[in-house]
Amino acid sequence: SKLKAADVSAAIQICSKLHQTYADFAPMLIPALQKVVVAGCCVKGSTIIPVSSDTELPSAQRKRVTLRMLTELLAVGVYTDS
Repeated sequence: SKLKAADVSAAIQICSKLHQTYADFAPMLIPALQKVVVAGCCVKGSTIIPVSSDTELPSAQRKRVTLRMLTELLAVGVYTDS
């Protein structure tokens, strides 16, 4: 099932506990979330270039919820932009 905006705070609490328990959790989660946010784009250095493809892209709502989740993970210290 898809993550809804109302579920983000609960998901953040779960991710925070998993991050505290398992050192490999965040390094596996963050790239997967980042792929959703930049889907349909090609990243070269710090430049994001839109690309056209025939593959199905995530909806704007899914990207928005995923971006919110990344932001919340950054705020609680699970995601450190490094």
